[in-house]
Amino acid sequence: MGITVILVLVAALVGPFFIDWTVYRSTFESYAERVLGHDVTVLGEADLRLLPAPSISFSDVRVGPAEDPLLVVSQFRMRIELPPLLKGEIRVLDMELDRPHLTLSLDEDGRLDWLTAMTPGGALARIDPEDVAFERIEIRDGALSIIDARTGDIHRIDEGNLSVSARSLEGPYKAAGRLTLNDAPYNISLATGRAQEGSGLRVKGEVTPTDLPVNFAFDGMLNQSDAAPEFQGEFNIASIALEDNDQTAWTAQGGFSAGIAEVAVPDFEFRYGPDDRRFSLTGSADLVYAGEKRFEIRAKSKQIDLDRLLGGGPQDPVDVNKAGDRLIAALRAVPLPPVEGAVSLDVPALVAGGGIIQNVRLDLETILGGWRIARLAGRLPGRTTVATQGDLSLDPALTYRGAVSVSSEQPGALMSWWQRKDTGVSAIDPVALEGRLNVVPDGAALDNLRLTLAGAQARGGLSYRKPRSGNAEFTLSLDADRLDLDQIEGLAALVRPESGPDTAGDPKGVDVSVRIRAKTVSARGVDGEGLALEADYSDGGVRIDRLFAQDLAGARLDVSGEIKSLFSAPQGVVTGTLDARDLSGVVALAAGLFPETAFLDRLERAAGSLVPARFDAELRAAALGEGTDMTLTLAGNAGGADAAVNAELEGRVDRWQAAAVDLGLSLEGPDGAKLLQQLGFDVLPVDAGGGGSLSFHAAGVPADGLAVTLAAEVGGSKLAGEGELVLKKDTDPDYRFEFTGSTGDLGPLALMAGRVLPVMTGSIPAEIAVAVEGTGSEIAITSAEGTIDGTRFEGHLEGDLEPAPGERNRRFSGALTVSQADLRNLTELILGPDQWYSAGDGSSIWPVATFGAPLLGGLDLSLAFEAGRLMVDETTEIANPRADLRLTPVMLRLDGLSGAFAGGGLEGSLSLRRTEAEAALSGRVKLDKADLRQVIWRPDNRAVASGSLDLFLEFEGAGRSISAIVAGLNGGGTFKMEEGDFRGLNPQAFPLVTRAVDAGLDLRDEKIREVFVSHMAAGSLPFKRVDGTLTLVGGRLSARNVVVDSEKAEIFGSAEVDLSKLGLDADFSLKVDPGEDAVTGAEPQVGLLFEGPVDGPERRVDIAPFTAYLTLRAFEQEVERVEKLQAEILERDRLLRELKFQREAQARRQRLAAEAAQRAEEERLRLELEETAPQEAEPEDLENSALPSPDASAPDVPGSGSADPLRQGVVTPSGAPAPFAERIRAVLEPSGLGNVSPPPGGAPAAKPAGSLPPLEPPVSIDDLITQETEGPLVLPGVQ
Repeated sequence: MGITVILVLVAALVGPFFIDWTVYRSTFESYAERVLGHDVTVLGEADLRLLPAPSISFSDVRVGPAEDPLLVVSQFRMRIELPPLLKGEIRVLDMELDRPHLTLSLDEDGRLDWLTAMTPGGALARIDPEDVAFERIEIRDGALSIIDARTGDIHRIDEGNLSVSARSLEGPYKAAGRLTLNDAPYNISLATGRAQEGSGLRVKGEVTPTDLPVNFAFDGMLNQSDAAPEFQGEFNIASIALEDNDQTAWTAQGGFSAGIAEVAVPDFEFRYGPDDRRFSLTGSADLVYAGEKRFEIRAKSKQIDLDRLLGGGPQDPVDVNKAGDRLIAALRAVPLPPVEGAVSLDVPALVAGGGIIQNVRLDLETILGGWRIARLAGRLPGRTTVATQGDLSLDPALTYRGAVSVSSEQPGALMSWWQRKDTGVSAIDPVALEGRLNVVPDGAALDNLRLTLAGAQARGGLSYRKPRSGNAEFTLSLDADRLDLDQIEGLAALVRPESGPDTAGDPKGVDVSVRIRAKTVSARGVDGEGLALEADYSDGGVRIDRLFAQDLAGARLDVSGEIKSLFSAPQGVVTGTLDARDLSGVVALAAGLFPETAFLDRLERAAGSLVPARFDAELRAAALGEGTDMTLTLAGNAGGADAAVNAELEGRVDRWQAAAVDLGLSLEGPDGAKLLQQLGFDVLPVDAGGGGSLSFHAAGVPADGLAVTLAAEVGGSKLAGEGELVLKKDTDPDYRFEFTGSTGDLGPLALMAGRVLPVMTGSIPAEIAVAVEGTGSEIAITSAEGTIDGTRFEGHLEGDLEPAPGERNRRFSGALTVSQADLRNLTELILGPDQWYSAGDGSSIWPVATFGAPLLGGLDLSLAFEAGRLMVDETTEIANPRADLRLTPVMLRLDGLSGAFAGGGLEGSLSLRRTEAEAALSGRVKLDKADLRQVIWRPDNRAVASGSLDLFLEFEGAGRSISAIVAGLNGGGTFKMEEGDFRGLNPQAFPLVTRAVDAGLDLRDEKIREVFVSHMAAGSLPFKRVDGTLTLVGGRLSARNVVVDSEKAEIFGSAEVDLSKLGLDADFSLKVDPGEDAVTGAEPQVGLLFEGPVDGPERRVDIAPFTAYLTLRAFEQEVERVEKLQAEILERDRLLRELKFQREAQARRQRLAAEAAQRAEEERLRLELEETAPQEAEPEDLENSALPSPDASAPDVPGSGSADPLRQGVVTPSGAPAPFAERIRAVLEPSGLGNVSPPPGGAPAAKPAGSLPPLEPPVSIDDLITQETEGPLVLPGVQ
């Protein structure tokens, strides 16, 4: 069995090599027809292999009819996987088709013959699609031809190299590769879904041309209807960025449907630019490629912002001309479509050049080599409507021929927008023009021009042409009943071509021909009649056939002549006469023809002072070697002044620096101010006090140096100068001059220049001497000295006569030393003249007038400033000040200010700035070791204080007048006073007044004040240091909680100065140490009140606190006296009680002694009776046994050692008895009182037990004292 299997495998592997499969071609063809449903013919060889994998190959295979096959394959190879094949499945490992050529045809109904010729019910229909798969199909050098029977056109795709795969016969399919369409290569990538019966096949793909950076992607459903293919889906066309951050990226996307006749795009969106500057268009499109081929694109956009897309946004909008050039370039870059079509664009708003173009409508139609503009219309800035229609050719060169109409209600606004600058002609009247516009590469022409301007119509034409060689040519012809030259000048600014780099500065660059006729003419607001101008300018020569004005605003002008080689070696003669009562028309005409000419600008300023004028002029030039001998003579009378100009030049005009030049000018008239006006100076018509004259002469070779002399006199003011002026080619002028001048009063001269000097100072005489040198606009005043109104000055200055870029002022720096200066005059340079001489109102002593015009115009000065003294006001000055002074028309600054003030050193800074009608002031002052006596007020020419003063103060304020600035000052600082005294503050006034009160001074305020003030004025109060903090708010300078460091007294309080009125309001307290005179609840102090002007305030002394102290002190003294008297009374009462007690004790002792004697006598009698009684008396003895025996101790008697029990309870005062007590005791104890004995004659009479002796009548202390002293007792201090 094994041998059998081996033999079978060997036969399957080796057998096919021995079989000629070509003879079985018919069999292969039969099977292929059954599979494909079309006739299949194999004209070449056939081959078959079974192992290792079944494979088959054919050559020269044709599908379809033999005479007109659908498909021709040069070589066909296919290899199938064996295991699936044994299960009935076909897995194609690889299939190769070499040079296949598929030919498809569309019949007259647009049906595809591949679908119509397919045999139904073929083998493929009976095979399960899932049993067939293709892993790789390679197509090499394939081709596809589509023959359209409707038009006879053949569409061909060549050089197809594709790789295809499929999971099943129903898909999904994938294909990728490259092919060529119409000789243009493309990369393609396709992918499909699974074919669903009734729903078509989804196809997704990308097509990328290799010669264009564009990618086309689509996604949709492929169907067939009546054997005609249809596709419906979405597309996305996007540019391919060739570099990072590509600013020109764009995309187009939308839905579309494609059939055999046309492609319809019902909606699409086109986006251009980066995300932050993108604009978009939406619209629809149609393409018909069967029959009459045509396309239509309809697009619109809400807004297109070219400023953001092509420029820098609103801050840097795109130039309109450059934007137009880029749009034309973009249009030329778009390939011209091979079929006819139309493009319609509607943009309501187009932002360009910082403006908005409204309602832009563009309709284009294809023509041979370009586009026909059926309509281009829009509304430009300036309420300008533009419309044109014509043919725009792009190949071979850009040309345009068509009709154009422009209507502008605000031509000035239009030109400002167009040129991106202020043209200065915004007052142009509405203008409308129509004509035939022809634009060619070398120029443009506007023929059949109909111009409506300022209500008048003109006809003519203009053209500009730049030939390949030679000069550019500009031609203008106008014929009008009325011509407004101002309006013509404004329009010329719009159409005037800009000079290129090759023509800039070359007067020969443009040939001009002008023909203008007008019955009436208007220029610069004045009217004239009978203007005729026929002139040509060509190759540097001028021919004036006629320049005539019968009445040009009061001037009759007649000029004719010809000058050849005007800018090199002139030859010819030009003559002219001018008879004018008004030169404004002539100047306006000249300014219109030759704008931005410095001479004409000066002539325009002087025109009013030059009439009436009568001048004859002649310019005559004759050849002199390679140069010319040219003479200009001008003589006549202008405005009452005789004028003459004589100029000669020998050499070449284009090298005039090396020519011999002699120029003389003389002018003399009765009015000096008017004479300056005739020279073009901006002076006011002020009576200068007399006539004037001017003579100027310059002679020599400019390159070597012109000797220049100048002499001028105006109303007694004289100016003389001489020096040298060097004018070399391509270099700035170099000059050195010395001037001397003198005047009796600068005021009129300054007034002529439009500057009002302070008139309160009277006349201002001046003498100056100045040496000047410089190059170009750079100038240096090497020395300047003289006197102005008695003030000596000297200094130097250097700077530039031209302002720096971005600035309006001319900067100068140097040094200035003056004998004296007034700070108020310096501030008037900024605030206006006579500011410090205006009056104040009731609320302020400072001027309340609003600020005037600054006196310093167009200058920016930085000076090292020194002065002998700087006056702040009439009495305050800074000695030897030095500072860095900065002066501009709106600013005054003194930085690093230093000097001496009041015997001390001063440092600080000051800044004053103007902003329109308001000024702001700020500054800083530091004063060190100043003499207090020189800054404080001095009543009776004696300073109220002495010592040294240190001060630091910062301040700032703003307002529309000096008063307002002072009232708004804010800031702060500190002050310190050391080692001084306050005069009139004698601290000994307090004890002196106190002693006076003790001596009987009446305690009334008037009396106390009178005595205190007289004592206080008799001395001074020394102090070591006084510190304080200053606060400046709302124009009020205050010092709070000021304490004076003094050994003899204490001063504390606060002060405030109202700067608006320079008034002082201070409240201080003066207090001393009372020492032993201190009382509770009051201290010896007074109030010191200062009120009034700071240079002499009134002092008031508030004596009430001191009076209260003295009153309280007197009250305490009275209380002390009363308390002392009360103590004496209490002591007297105690002594009286002591005397009474002693007398009572004495009586008690006497009574006890009498009782004891009586008992002793009774005992003696009893004993005597017992001795005489009989013996039977024993019981009696028993009864009396209780009595004391005679031997018993006798009771205490007076004089014994035992103390009297009553006496022991008595408290006697210690110490020696007072004399007063002794006197009382002497009265109470008369002599013999202690020797009292029983009455004679036996025992005293018996008394009942317990009885007391009778009381003596009461005796008062006063009675006793009166008995002793024979008068009442008077205590010391008691009245």
